[in-house]
Amino acid sequence: MKHSFLMTMCLFYVCSIFGQETIPLKHALSLTECKVSEYASSIEYIPLETTDDCLIGDEFSLIVASQDIFVHEFGDQKIYRFDRNGKYLNTIGKKGQGPGEYVSIYSIYVDESTRECFLLDTFSGNVHVYDYDGTYKRKIHVPIAPCRMTKMGNNYVMVQYLLDVSTCEMVLVTPEGKLLKEYSRNDGKKYGFSIFLPFLFTSNDAVYYKSHLSEYIYSIDEKLKRKKAYWIDLGKKQINAEEDQYRLGKGSMTQGKLVISTISAHENLMFIPYADKGRFFAVYNTISKKIFSPGVDGKAGFIDDLTQGPLVDVPYSLYLITSLQKNQLATYIYMADIDINDYSDGEFKQFLKKHKLDEFSNPVVRLVNLK
Repeated sequence: MKHSFLMTMCLFYVCSIFGQETIPLKHALSLTECKVSEYASSIEYIPLETTDDCLIGDEFSLIVASQDIFVHEFGDQKIYRFDRNGKYLNTIGKKGQGPGEYVSIYSIYVDESTRECFLLDTFSGNVHVYDYDGTYKRKIHVPIAPCRMTKMGNNYVMVQYLLDVSTCEMVLVTPEGKLLKEYSRNDGKKYGFSIFLPFLFTSNDAVYYKSHLSEYIYSIDEKLKRKKAYWIDLGKKQINAEEDQYRLGKGSMTQGKLVISTISAHENLMFIPYADKGRFFAVYNTISKKIFSPGVDGKAGFIDDLTQGPLVDVPYSLYLITSLQKNQLATYIYMADIDINDYSDGEFKQFLKKHKLDEFSNPVVRLVNLK
């Protein structure tokens, strides 16, 4: 007992010295039953209108703003805008190679303060900027293949996807596209093409970055200086970035490993989607240091005791699923997975009856308002 206490104190001391906090995900891989009401005050459902002009497939990004919902449909490479009731409003951008057109969008970003939508044409190095109504405004060209971006002060930080062709990991640009700063690795190592994505997320007005080369989460400032904030401890399931890169013709060497997807954070809660013989997510409390993976019978998610709906999950996805509203978690439900007879009388079943949705309907946006 004494030895364990000393080890704990030593670990705390070491983490304090280096300014990073360990997230022991390796100890939270068994599913724990948990009611969503322990963390949320309410759940809201928004049925996205289904018309021939806005059909949404299995792969998409979702950004929920204060008055609008944006969906990047990956298959058709279209960006749809809906209002907060789910009514389709317009399509943003056009695929092509002419002026104001994009080649292939990998990600989108929405700036509510300017009412602009940024389309990241990753492999061309271009970011196309449109207003909410779909009017083309400008093009920003950056010296990387940008796959994620967020606002930092009055400027924007973007992160690199193709680490096999460049050591530059991120850039800082003005709204007009002037390059202010760039950060490059100096480890001298070469990495293969990876199917895994780096990502950015914000928490309490701070910006965090995680590369797919390690399990460190860095805080970054307006000079792109990085500071280790967290380390996700995966134990023996840790991926070796030099060995496990996806190389063309060889496949992904991740068997028996654990892969982290896009993290989101709200106040003192961090939601960490991961793949480990299935797709799950962990919840980490940065104050109490408690971590667990909610789920029932091998399936990830909180038990919905608020609306008696399906398990409330945090999707494991290569694509961005987020709400721009404070303390609000965005998820979605595929109607093809829903049978109304599986649910007891409650708010969710009443919602299904009211809107008469079927397996061919667009996904339903589920917003979880956290306490």
